Amino acid sequence: MREFVEELYGVEELETGDGRVDPQAIYHRREARLLSDMLSAGDAALLYSGVAVNLLALRPEICTVLIIHDPRWWERECGELRICDEYLQQCEQAELLPDQRWVQLIKGELDCAWAAQAYAALGYPVVPMHAIRPGCGCTCRAGPACPEAGKHPQLAGWMRLASTDPGVVGRWWRRWPQANVGLVTGRRLDVLDLDGDQGVEALRAALQIAPQEHPGPVARTGSDGWHLLYAPSGLGNRVRLLPGVDWRGRGGLIVAPPSQHASGRRYAWVRPLTATLPELPGVLRRLLAPPPATRATRPPSIPTCRREWWPGRTVRPGARRAARDL
Repeated sequence: MREFVEELYGVEELETGDGRVDPQAIYHRREARLLSDMLSAGDAALLYSGVAVNLLALRPEICTVLIIHDPRWWERECGELRICDEYLQQCEQAELLPDQRWVQLIKGELDCAWAAQAYAALGYPVVPMHAIRPGCGCTCRAGPACPEAGKHPQLAGWMRLASTDPGVVGRWWRRWPQANVGLVTGRRLDVLDLDGDQGVEALRAALQIAPQEHPGPVARTGSDGWHLLYAPSGLGNRVRLLPGVDWRGRGGLIVAPPSQHASGRRYAWVRPLTATLPELPGVLRRLLAPPPATRATRPPSIPTCRREWWPGRTVRPGARRAARDL
């Protein structure tokens, strides 16, 4: 809780009279008591989200998410307490609406617009996708006849236009508020795409793991498939890498949570998204980029031209027979 008090309100650890820092002094401040009361009353919650490495101190740190359920928090804090200027600047940079700033990225259930801005802020290239229109298939011109309903981009030049700027992404979702979220692969992430039980069995045979045992982020798709995230490998897309398994690499695209599938179900994270992604295992790399096959050396072919070749000289056609008849 101390970290959230410091970040939200700009409060630093208080020094004692002899110049030492008292790590407990911050808990006596009004801001800390307010958050403590909210946690006790169920108006807020602290959730464990993983472990990260502090690169400056070179030590592991536990990561938590503060979820504030009280929609009046923003108005109350603006009137009674001074929110940290840095926090306000972050809200402005993300172009969040004034009456929604309290939500930011600490809200428990993000819709696609908020999630898209969060992905962009984490460095994942975002693309707005077509959405599912109730009873009418896709929001594209094909409508009910679209074979990829909700799974293709709104932008014609999506590979070039994909953005990591939360401001740009926010403007896209103000234009298409129901859009699904797409993430371009090959830059910030690659994805192993498993299709149903067949893909799960192929993964188990290749890596001896279930999807939930993948060391990195895992998402469940709306069609009961799985997305396993890896660090960029530099390799391109491969369809049917294994039975029921596709690879989304350079030049690829996936649909990301909390997008809605044509089935009505939503994509969801099973293992949360993290800042660092696992490297591609050697088994998969060998499947994606097998070593070139060695070919036997072929003997040089004899030229077929009007002039026949003898070692050291060239003779006219028929000269060899004439010489033999002499």
